[in-house]
Amino acid sequence: MTNLDVKLRDKCGTMNSCRLREEGLIPAIIYGGKTGNVMVSINAKQLNNAVKKGLANFELHGDVTEKVVLKAVQYDGMGSTVLHVDLVRV
Repeated sequence: MTNLDVKLRDKCGTMNSCRLREEGLIPAIIYGGKTGNVMVSINAKQLNNAVKKGLANFELHGDVTEKVVLKAVQYDGMGSTVLHVDLVRV
């Protein structure tokens, strides 16, 4: 299981997501389980490396500590840069 560094985020929207990406973070959301949805940002370098390797099971560390599975990945128009991910609690 791969470890990813995460931070909570309180703002959503296109401009806030662009700012996160400029800082080297990727916006994400965690679904499932008995608790509500949680908006987080993930270290872009770590996530890109994991996705390129085909990994789907992650352990999140930082502001949120959970085991999750990759549900969906959104890429840019060229299909080379991850823009957003959806994660589901295990």
